[in-house]
Amino acid sequence: MKFLGMEINSHNHNQLLKIDVEKSIIDYVISLRKRVGSATLKTRLASIYHFYTMNDVLLNKQKISKFKGEFLKVKKDRAYEHEEISRLLQIADLRMKVCILLMASSGIRIGAIPDLKLKHLEKLDLDKVYKMGIH
Repeated sequence: MKFLGMEINSHNHNQLLKIDVEKSIIDYVISLRKRVGSATLKTRLASIYHFYTMNDVLLNKQKISKFKGEFLKVKKDRAYEHEEISRLLQIADLRMKVCILLMASSGIRIGAIPDLKLKHLEKLDLDKVYKMGIH
């Protein structure tokens, strides 16, 4: 509604049913595709599709999807820099320091840490050095 210049309140959603729906959605998709990532665009389109489905308006989703463009990754993945890791370590307790250093040195994602077990650790000949092996 904001994109179309309509006042946003709970009583004027019927105005969305009186417009040229597909053209408005296509214009909205074109305006978004340079500003947001593909996942965000997909989520916003899903809510629009749901609204019109619930109001018995048939949309040509295939036609609309042709205007989405190619996949666009907005955020760039990168490794943490040494200063960033140092700042995290300064404020972390012992348990979080272990997690931070494990992720930084091995590349493991935070979601994999809860699945780690003591049986995944293998003590090496060196003093206090362990090798992590998940089978």
